Amino acid sequence: MGFVKRVSHFFKGVFEMARMAFHAHPLYFVALIIVQVLLGIRPVVSAWVISQLVDVLASNVQGDILEELANSFTVLLIIQGIVITSRRFLLDLQTYCREELSRRLSIETRTMLFSEINRLDGIRYFETPTFYNRMDLASYGLALGPPQIIFKLSEFVQHTVTLLSFFGVLLILSPWLALLMIVATVPQLAGRLYITHINFKTAATNKPKLRRRDYLSRTLSRPSDIKDVRAYNLSEHLFGEFLQTSHEIHDLQRETAGQRLRIKSVLDILVGAVASSTFAVVIWQALDRIISVGDVTFYFSALVNVQNSLNNISDNVSALNAYTLYFDKYKEMQALPNDLHESEQPKRVPTLERGITLKDVSFAYQEDLHPALNNVSLTIPAGKTFAIVGENGSGKTTLVKLLTRLYDPDDGQIMWDDIDLREFTPEALRDHIAPVFQDFARYQLTLRENIGLGDVRRGDDRRAIEEAAHDAGLYDLIEKLPRGFDTILSHTILDDGSDGMDVSGGEWQKIALARVHLRNADFIVLDEPTADLDPVAERAIYEQFLAQKGERTALIISGRFSTVRMADTIAVMKNGTIAEVGTHAELLAKNGEYARLYRMQAEQYQ
Repeated sequence: MGFVKRVSHFFKGVFEMARMAFHAHPLYFVALIIVQVLLGIRPVVSAWVISQLVDVLASNVQGDILEELANSFTVLLIIQGIVITSRRFLLDLQTYCREELSRRLSIETRTMLFSEINRLDGIRYFETPTFYNRMDLASYGLALGPPQIIFKLSEFVQHTVTLLSFFGVLLILSPWLALLMIVATVPQLAGRLYITHINFKTAATNKPKLRRRDYLSRTLSRPSDIKDVRAYNLSEHLFGEFLQTSHEIHDLQRETAGQRLRIKSVLDILVGAVASSTFAVVIWQALDRIISVGDVTFYFSALVNVQNSLNNISDNVSALNAYTLYFDKYKEMQALPNDLHESEQPKRVPTLERGITLKDVSFAYQEDLHPALNNVSLTIPAGKTFAIVGENGSGKTTLVKLLTRLYDPDDGQIMWDDIDLREFTPEALRDHIAPVFQDFARYQLTLRENIGLGDVRRGDDRRAIEEAAHDAGLYDLIEKLPRGFDTILSHTILDDGSDGMDVSGGEWQKIALARVHLRNADFIVLDEPTADLDPVAERAIYEQFLAQKGERTALIISGRFSTVRMADTIAVMKNGTIAEVGTHAELLAKNGEYARLYRMQAEQYQ
């Protein structure tokens, strides 16, 4: 990107963030700018008053009349008093406006980030590390950029007003000196912008390492992981990994800090040389009686304030540039296309009457990977219970992800009755599906909320939630909970863990099934949700579930044939394809893949 384009891009990014700050609260934004302008004018007025006071005092020493001294002195003291007292008030008003804008922007930026995340209907992006790098940087940029731009932009206005005010006077008194001050600032600004670039590059490089470090930190302290850590004596090993990652982060940050120090040292020498030269010129002019004593004080104040303003403006521009770099990552997220097909005229999802049909469906998680599904054709009849079995990696869970439209197939079609799933909006389709995945969510909320999230439209229906809990076999658990349905299922989210209670893996699985009962969807998908239960308990759960499912269509993924054989039809998957389809008896009679897997499991129980 060329220099002109970079400058244009910078101003465009600053403008966009400033517009966000303005929309957060126009009145406070305008008030803040006005306050900054007044604060910017203050140093000029104060410096002028002091120079006049010095001249008045000097003229008195030289024998000027007392009356003129008294009148001038009184007026100047009143002006200086106003300048001094106004500073505190303006700073307090500045703080109030900044804090209020920051609070409003904090809500707005979080809304923006999660709006972009929620805009993505599928999960393809969420299974790639590149997306998490972008999301981390975008999150940091949104959290920091727009709120901080209030501070930096308002400071930029303040220092620019101060600079222009002093520079105007300095230009009249000594044009070449004013020009020297500006020229000396160019390398300073360039150096700070370069520092911004290396800071951003370091942050981007460190993001994956920071996530690894934070993950290791959580693993060493989380209740869900600590039992494995202790049982396998992993504490020392994981802590060593944590320290190694921390040192890698530190080394890169140290290298960047060294670069910053070297650049700033050169800039400081340059600034010091220019400042010393300008001070020498002022003193020479005073000794040569070219300027008065009051002019000397004003000159010194002007030089110091111009120098400080230029330095502060360079810092502000550098900081604003950093915020635009992070903000770019948010804009990259905005530019991401939806990972699912969006129909221009989406259709209404009808009640499932005939079934779900897969026609030559193929899918790969990445273009360079072997397909997880390869030309799969299958029909799941409406109102029936359909089971899928297969070894790990055969494509069962991938099939579930496609059926629930977390992904769209690369080739082929999935039909709901006679309509392609892509003709529906994902939200409308999912209202008709109730899935329970292997790694279902365990929300650190109350039991009532955990079940209610199965259908948020019925989240306040206490009777429906209690019936769903009963259908899932949860009443033995409820009697043990200290607050029944209102018990928070966590030991960590509360300040006082006595009111919270975590439950076993099997009980969590029943909670997940209770969500299915509450949802009352056309199509139920159970992707091995009862793996933590013993075979007897699992069979009891499925027998109860099948007795209550009514006319709904159910897909069961399970590795236990005692469960699978309860299905009306069974499909066997192997290497991403459908190897066999039939009833339990038909598949055993074929003596194929199903029979082989069935015998292998039967031998385990002999």
